[in-house]
Amino acid sequence: MRESIELFTKDGEWRVVIGAFQTNYLFYSSAGAEVTIYHKEYTRRWYDPWYKLLRWVQRPASRIGLSVSYYQSKEAVPLRRERTDRANAESCALKLWNAGIGVSMEAAADSGLPATSTAMPSPIPRVLVARVTAAASVNIGNEFLNGHVESIR
Repeated sequence: MRESIELFTKDGEWRVVIGAFQTNYLFYSSAGAEVTIYHKEYTRRWYDPWYKLLRWVQRPASRIGLSVSYYQSKEAVPLRRERTDRANAESCALKLWNAGIGVSMEAAADSGLPATSTAMPSPIPRVLVARVTAAASVNIGNEFLNGHVESIR
């Protein structure tokens, strides 16, 4: 499950996408959030130098701040909160993940890596999170964009 929001600068030239996600695949499971920065630019095709197309292209922002909270139930206190700040980056992501075949492990609260002490037989690896919330702040030039998004399983 993935939820996302889009924020735009006042002039409409920059776009910020903030997403919170929870995925469960056959051999991989994850939960977290990501922020991606785009700038509106004209691009050309390699075989047609006269053709111009206006597209969103990933470009770095001055600063990206991302804070993620994980909840075991929909109303509970967060299991773990993460905070990161990046300068001159075009994207930022924080996630808990788990992978395996035939063994399932919960994510360790301190590192987000699989905790071997919680290993148990299972055909599907799972990150046991009911809700993920993300708050992001992005600085583009002298403009600040702030947003909040959550993903509920």
